[in-house]
Amino acid sequence: QAPRLAAPSPAYRTEALRVIFALAERLDARGCAVVDADVTSITPDWIGRLLAPVEAGRADFVTPYFVRHRFAGTLTTGVVYPWLRALYGRRVRYPVSGEFACSTALVRRYTAGGGQSQAARLSVDVELTTQALAGGVPLAQACLGVKTQALTEATTDLSGTLNRILGALFLAAER
Repeated sequence: QAPRLAAPSPAYRTEALRVIFALAERLDARGCAVVDADVTSITPDWIGRLLAPVEAGRADFVTPYFVRHRFAGTLTTGVVYPWLRALYGRRVRYPVSGEFACSTALVRRYTAGGGQSQAARLSVDVELTTQALAGGVPLAQACLGVKTQALTEATTDLSGTLNRILGALFLAAER
């Protein structure tokens, strides 16, 4: 049996993204791509695929599109995707993923907000996606192929995951 990795808390992820965005802004980067550390199927072309729509000026926020088994990611496919589609009228197949890219303009918008909302503390991924959807920014999806992840506490703690994701979704809907 593979050893389980300790999952960082959502607060650490929020802080890490705040630092990454601050550095991207300070370096005046044209865009910023982020990939979760526990992804084991990443290939070198993922970063280029995520950043290509930003680089071409076609999108300010790029989410992944994964080739997955039909029962994989049931929270995303069965709850999050239909929920966000109903709220915002946009078809973003994997809207809450640790993999994404955003433009410098969107990085500045995120850093100006401070990332300290209750939704960001629950799930920064939900917060980033809903800000992009609500803000009407140009979106794109990048096909990254198959996604596999190392087994972590976060992937086995269903009640904690439901609490974070659904709590952030409810807060976004209320806002």
